[in-house]
Amino acid sequence: MNDGIDSLLKEGFERELFASLHQGLNDLHNKLRLNNFAYGMQELMRHILRRLAPDDSVIKCSWYKHEPNKPMVVSRRQRACFAVQGGLSDEYVRDILKLETESMYTALICTIDRLSKFTHIEEKVFGLAEAEVAAKVRETEEAFAAFCSTIWSCRAEIIDALWLQIDEAVVGKTLNTIEAIDEIATHHSIEEIYTSD
Repeated sequence: MNDGIDSLLKEGFERELFASLHQGLNDLHNKLRLNNFAYGMQELMRHILRRLAPDDSVIKCSWYKHEPNKPMVVSRRQRACFAVQGGLSDEYVRDILKLETESMYTALICTIDRLSKFTHIEEKVFGLAEAEVAAKVRETEEAFAAFCSTIWSCRAEIIDALWLQIDEAVVGKTLNTIEAIDEIATHHSIEEIYTSD
């Protein structure tokens, strides 16, 4: 299994679905096997996004917007946003963490769109020879792995910036407290100030 894909699949249904998609490729008489595989991979991606960004959690975010007179619907872009930045506001991520998220979400949506490439049944991808199917399967898995690694790398960027922000806040607050202790204590020492991961 591709490491990028493996890192995001949860035990149980997601791994079973992935294995079943590969089993479906073994039916050499099925001219739709590539389309079925691509569609199944797209559905797997949808399940992962729903797990990483549940409707209730996304809807509670300050940045969530829904169209008036429509039910609360969460878009793929909003799910991608939550999968990366959670409930942090766009302003906090942009102004405090100093990260540009638009490019992150555009990259995620592009990888999602790449997965759609072979889901539509067109004559040019119907009943392909084995070598062509293998190449298209690789391409589909690479798109899916890119989706997985994009989520993790974007998430890591947010977490690293957030950790630095928290570290600076903790050290700053601690130093202010030390100054207050200096005023009332005759003897004291601070060995180290740090925040852990």
